[in-house]
Amino acid sequence: MGATRLKTVKAFINLKLASDQININANSEVTFVEESADGLSVSSNRVTLKAGTTYVLSCDLRHVGSATSTSGTYIWRDYTNSVNLGIGLLVNSQDDPTDDGVQPAAVVIVKPTTDIDVGVRCTFVNAANQKLAADATQASIYSI
Repeated sequence: MGATRLKTVKAFINLKLASDQININANSEVTFVEESADGLSVSSNRVTLKAGTTYVLSCDLRHVGSATSTSGTYIWRDYTNSVNLGIGLLVNSQDDPTDDGVQPAAVVIVKPTTDIDVGVRCTFVNAANQKLAADATQASIYSI
């Protein structure tokens, strides 16, 4: 039986919303702020990833309940090259105004060949001006 090889985290950043994000529409960026970090930082909702380093990107988002059922699709985005990274996630709200939607996660592993700026982008909403809950929306990036 072979030995398990563990990777060491070389740098990380944990991101959160400063408050509920309202008025989300298709092509909106999620407005993350830094919660904690070592070696990475956020600027204008984006984190710069260095060429030749492998990164794990993870985010989970939650819509705040509304009077009507709403949903949105979100994905990690390489803004430098204008391409999406990985597979998007669909976030649904519940019909009850006091209920919050489920909280799916989007995880992708990338090793850019040039420095890139990444963030989370909304790609679709089924109703205008949706809202993300600050108490349950977060993202993490770490290099391995």
